Amino acid sequence: MKIMAPCVLCAKESMEKAKRGESYQLPILDGELDDTGLIYARCPWGHDSVVTTMHPKHEILFNSGCKALIDGYASESVASVASALERAYEFFLRVAFRKSGLNNEPFEVVWKMVSSQSERQYGAFLFIFLHLTGNAFTEPKIVREFRNKVIHKGIIVKQSETREYVNAVFFLLRSTIKALKERCAKEYSDEINDLHEKQMALVNGRSCIAYRGLSVDSFTKDSLSDYLAELYK
Repeated sequence: MKIMAPCVLCAKESMEKAKRGESYQLPILDGELDDTGLIYARCPWGHDSVVTTMHPKHEILFNSGCKALIDGYASESVASVASALERAYEFFLRVAFRKSGLNNEPFEVVWKMVSSQSERQYGAFLFIFLHLTGNAFTEPKIVREFRNKVIHKGIIVKQSETREYVNAVFFLLRSTIKALKERCAKEYSDEINDLHEKQMALVNGRSCIAYRGLSVDSFTKDSLSDYLAELYK
């Protein structure tokens, strides 16, 4: 997956120039993001960089889906946004589990049992959401029906229909993540920090910097229109 990232060596050189009061230019590159969250890039001066992203997977996937929507790729947009929602449910479970005070090993054992079964993951999320917030979680009808129509039946949909779907998921994710942050602020930060530590372990001594590489932070905007407007910039 393509994502913007800085050159590690150029960034270090730029910081040194800034300390000396010299002008500098920091190239932002088209990097390649893999499933571990590491970004690989090469700058015009031939520097190979490894960059860690500070974004959880659901933010990355939603951002990708919105870019596909802007570019007119409706089916691709639906696929990425649907995946973003599923990974957000997983993220919610992981953070809420931290709140229980138990270590991570039992979670990984149980998660392995349901890692290929999205309906079971969703069922677990529903009960944990209820336990954590005291409220029943409800998905808008369009979220599951529209996804199934596009992903499983291969129906070609209009851009306007896709935007309606993405909008529904945006507000669903926004409210879900907001509820999680309000009740598990420390655990939320700990999950992000652990994600970064796992990425750093994979870097294996290579020059690396942490970078929030998305062109817009997910779910901080008041509307999907505001979110998409940032992507246009």
